[in-house]
Amino acid sequence: MWTSGRGPRPSLPAAGLLAAVLLGGCALGPRRIALPPSESIPDHRAVEVWRDGKVSRIQQIVFDVDSLRGRKAGTAADCDSCSVAVAIAAIDSLRLGRDERTSRLLVGIPVTAFALVTMVWGMSATE
Repeated sequence: MWTSGRGPRPSLPAAGLLAAVLLGGCALGPRRIALPPSESIPDHRAVEVWRDGKVSRIQQIVFDVDSLRGRKAGTAADCDSCSVAVAIAAIDSLRLGRDERTSRLLVGIPVTAFALVTMVWGMSATE
C-alpha cells in the first residue's frame, strides 16, 4: 500500500476487488417483470409477487385470465396445501430473481480476475 499526504490509499488490487463486489451485487438483484410476463418462467425459478406492501415467493407459475397460480417457493412439488392463487388485479408487481448459474458467473468472473491481477501484481512487486 502506498501513502500520500492525505493518508493511506487502497492498493490497485483492493480497489479492483471493491469494484467487482459492488458491480456483482448490483447485477445479482431481482428484476421487475411485466404482468403477465412476456417470457416463460421456468418452474424452478421463484417469482416475488408483491401486493399490499408484502411479498410472496411463488414457483411453478401459471397465468390464467384473471389469476396467477403456483406453489410457495421452497416447498415440495407434491405439497397440495402449498398451492397459491392470487387475483391479477391484487398484484402490485412481479420480480424475478437471477438464475443461479448467471449469478455464479457474475460473481466468479470478477473474483477470478481479481485473483489473477493480485497474483501478477504480487509477482511484479517481488522482482
